[in-house]
Amino acid sequence: MFDKISLLDPIPNPNAPYFVALAIAAVIVILGATAIMLFVKNEWRRFFVKYVPPFYTFGVLGLIHLASRYEGLPWIASNIFFILLLAIFAIWILVVATWTLITVPKFTKEREVKARFEKYLPKKK
Repeated sequence: MFDKISLLDPIPNPNAPYFVALAIAAVIVILGATAIMLFVKNEWRRFFVKYVPPFYTFGVLGLIHLASRYEGLPWIASNIFFILLLAIFAIWILVVATWTLITVPKFTKEREVKARFEKYLPKKK
């Protein structure tokens, strides 16, 4: 997959041994993003929701890549397209992870301060 000839081949072999594994991985990525959207309902949702668009995009583009490989469409089915897709996905996740690492400590500190002040406020009956 990573040698120079197959990397730049516009129409690679559709019967590659990793074809089924990539299809299953793309479906799992899409289902994982859907599970995050459906099951995370608390205040941490705003952090997890940032990860959903890259996973949806990667999963759908991965399935499009596999379908175009199966049909033999030039350049969309090439391995270089898949490697570019992986690189864009990795950069996107790194950007979101950096945002999360900066924002989560602020969020937890705000929650601690709020809990400390609410401890002394009268409770509603």
